[in-house]
Amino acid sequence: MFTFNDVNYEIKLNIERLKLYEKLRGISAAAELVKCEGALPLESVETYFGAALLDVDKGLFVGRKEGARIADELMEDVGYAAVVEMIVNSIQRDLGFLLRKAGN
Repeated sequence: MFTFNDVNYEIKLNIERLKLYEKLRGISAAAELVKCEGALPLESVETYFGAALLDVDKGLFVGRKEGARIADELMEDVGYAAVVEMIVNSIQRDLGFLLRKAGN
């Protein structure tokens, strides 16, 4: 969870939110992470926020445009690497099966 402009947010993923992300980007999330070695394109960062940014206090996901706007402002505020780390941490926490190797 993080606070931005006095609002508590969380990147909250589940299979449905991941499907939305993949539909919007036109690529498998797992394939993209492998391909870019964790250095997500800026458009992907915006799309993750647009698909999975939850206003914790309201219990509602923000809209895609609002999520993308917050991602951009947050990157300018705390840096690209910190924002990507938030996304990767949420994937590991919520959808750990995506990053598990076969047999584990």
